[in-house]
Amino acid sequence: MKQNGGSQLSHELKDLAEQAEALVGGGGGEDAQEKAKEIRDRLAAAVEAIQETFGVVEERAGEGLKQVDKSIRENPYPALAIALGVGVVAGLLLKRNK
Repeated sequence: MKQNGGSQLSHELKDLAEQAEALVGGGGGEDAQEKAKEIRDRLAAAVEAIQETFGVVEERAGEGLKQVDKSIRENPYPALAIALGVGVVAGLLLKRNK
């Protein structure tokens, strides 16, 4: 999938929405049925692309979590120190904002 796929997909969905509005606002007839079928087909393709993108993101997140888990298991004390430091900083920032 392209790196700019999200932007392209967003543009495609906006285009589909505009066409659907025109179809609803326009008259009926055979032309409207053809446009409706085309919109359904494009929407199905967009949903498929979204599902594929989600699958890729889910896979990458899983790989990232495995790496983090492995790193923590190999270096438990530095991981604990980092977590403690982040917690202290977050606590100080939250306390300061009250």
